[in-house]
Amino acid sequence: MVPYDSPAAPPAAAVASIAESRVAAARQFGHRSAPADTLRVADRVRFARPLTHTATVVTVAGALLPVETLSPQRYTIVLAIGATYLGLGTWWITWVERQAQRRYFITYFAAMSSLCVGLVVTSQANATIAAMPLLSQAVLFGRVWHATLGGVALLGIVTLSLEPMLDPQRLIATLLSMAGAIAFVIIFSLVYRREVFWRARSDVLTEQLAQTNEQLERHAEQIEELAASRERNRVAREVHDGLGHYLTAIHVQLEAAKAVLPKSTAAALEAIDKAQNSSRQGLLDVRQSVTLLRSATGTPRPFVQMLQDLTASIATHRLAPEFIAVGTPKPLSAEVEHELRRVLQETLSNVQRHAHADRVLVRLEFREDRVVLEVQDDGRGPGDVAQTGTRAQAKPTQTCAPSSKRPQFGLVGMRERVQRLNGVVDTGASALGGFRVTVEVPV
Repeated sequence: MVPYDSPAAPPAAAVASIAESRVAAARQFGHRSAPADTLRVADRVRFARPLTHTATVVTVAGALLPVETLSPQRYTIVLAIGATYLGLGTWWITWVERQAQRRYFITYFAAMSSLCVGLVVTSQANATIAAMPLLSQAVLFGRVWHATLGGVALLGIVTLSLEPMLDPQRLIATLLSMAGAIAFVIIFSLVYRREVFWRARSDVLTEQLAQTNEQLERHAEQIEELAASRERNRVAREVHDGLGHYLTAIHVQLEAAKAVLPKSTAAALEAIDKAQNSSRQGLLDVRQSVTLLRSATGTPRPFVQMLQDLTASIATHRLAPEFIAVGTPKPLSAEVEHELRRVLQETLSNVQRHAHADRVLVRLEFREDRVVLEVQDDGRGPGDVAQTGTRAQAKPTQTCAPSSKRPQFGLVGMRERVQRLNGVVDTGASALGGFRVTVEVPV
């Protein structure tokens, strides 16, 4: 079939084609899918096939066998009309079906009907069987009532042709036999049309299923890649916010010990003890993280006490942390506790590395429908924070000497963690004169 959008195809408004009859036939036989799907099925339907051509050839050839009642001149005319009828019934119908335009079908059936009438009349109704392929094509390419009207007209022509030669009883018997043949052809053509439509529909559904499976495979690959990417990001946050915090604390304590060792051995030993305690806490944190990764459900833990201990772990001779809990503590999911603890670890690590603060205030507030974690310091304020939300690097000192080229993932990781819990992160100036990080998570 010529595509409707090709240069050789007629405009859509002018197309009154075989597709219309195919769509109507498809709906008639129970094809209730969307019009676009119906047209996809109709585009695959082909009735002019070698099978139908073979049936046409056999039928017409059988009708043109020599008949004793015909004179040689009349028989020659019958053969000529029959050969023309046979050629147009095989070649022309194939071309007309490909064009898929109503005017070609009307022209075809008008010409073939004229030839059929001439063949029946010239052969004195001996070649009546040659009309059967035309009736079948009327069912396949048109409507059943088209074939029915053609059959009735054929019976009328046969009656006019045979009435002078047959007695009434033989005429009635001949007409009944022919009516049965016409009914058989119409019914068989209907069955064949249905079979062709359902075969085409099966092919379309098979292609759609293959396309759907291919899309599902691509989506599965994308989901797998996305899951792997999320897992890498999550592991990166765990390493950065967990071990990174404790390693920072150990580094700060050891730097402090090195600084005070010439002046006070006791203060240096105290800093070393704190560094050792931080390493112990780091190992415990790793075990807890592994336990949480292996099971979504964890045993109840003293969350408030855990945050309080975490806050106290950053205390040095210069930095004084303070922890306040407000409201009635309520049970939180293991995931919420884990993520809030990580957020606090990262915030305290940023304070140690970049803030140059003397005081840190951690406030945990339990509200009716959410929990709020707020960390304030009196060090560097928002004016020293880059547009990416990362605190600017402090000038190198004895206890804080990270490279200015070192990438900072703190606030980015916090936001990712909190967004997973449908929470929000807010940063700004602290009431203490430094920087503030506020996290709100629904519970």
